[in-house]
Parts: sequence; C-alpha cells; structure tokens
Amino acid sequence: MGMKTLKIAIVTMFFVGIATFVIKPAQAEFGLMGGYKYVSFASAQYDAHVFQVDIMFTVPKGKGYREEGKRPYGAVSVAMAIGTDGTDDSSFYFALPFAYKHVFSNGLGISAGMNIPLMESNSGNFGIGIGFSDLGVSYHFKNGLTLYGGANIGYARFFPGENSGI
Repeated sequence: MGMKTLKIAIVTMFFVGIATFVIKPAQAEFGLMGGYKYVSFASAQYDAHVFQVDIMFTVPKGKGYREEGKRPYGAVSVAMAIGTDGTDDSSFYFALPFAYKHVFSNGLGISAGMNIPLMESNSGNFGIGIGFSDLGVSYHFKNGLTLYGGANIGYARFFPGENSGI
C-alpha cells in the first residue's frame, strides 16, 4: 500500500452576529451573542448550516467596562455551535468554541480563539478537527450594541477517509 497524501484546503466558516450585553446594561458582567456559520469541507463533501450561541464574560472582572458606558475592555467567550445541512440524510456539526475578544477605547474590537468541532457527514463518515475560532472584528457602540463578523480556519480528518482542511 502506498502512503496517503495529506490534502489540505482552507475553507472559511462565516459567523455574523449582533450582540448586546444584558442584565444591568452599563455594568453587566456577562452577555449573550447569537450568530450563523456556514461550514464547508470541499475535499470531504461536507456542508452544514450552524447556529452558535456565545456566553461572554467581561474582563477584567469587576472593572469590565470603560468609564463612558457600555464598551467593555474585553470579553472571554464560551460558545455552543450546532447544525446540520438540512436534508433528510443530513450532515451534523457540534463544537464548543472558546475565544477572547479585546475592545479598544474607540469601540473597535478584535477576537481569536480555539475550536475542536465534531462532525458526521451525510455519507456516515465521522470527523474531528482543530482550528482557530472566531477570528474577527467587531464594533461596540456606546449603547451596548455590538456588530461582529468573523471566520474560522483549521484542519479536520474524517474517518474512514482522507484528511481535509476546514
């Protein structure tokens, strides 16, 4: 048997969401953000529509917001992402992404984290991956509303089958 060649492809998973910190608006220690990702692995013929909910905690704890109101210094995010491709013999996707989001004083924010997704393709192959999660930019308005856009990139392997990029 010959040695199998690793095939790597980069496919971006888009995540767009609108977030606002909840509870006591100007001093909330945590907030929620929801969004949508389209996940695709071309070499494994895998596609899924994924909904993600982030629970974000402001940092530093106890002094999480700037003096002018509702812009945090930063946030640590733990999320749950789950989805299918929406057909009868659907693909399945599940992950618990973790990310750090830093917010500058002008409201512009950047984020990055880690993700280990578990996947099952509609052909029955099981996949596991690792990658950078929620690489993105955001803008935090003074009223607490946040606009966010980001992507994930990484590597996955489907069993049985060949290696694939995510």
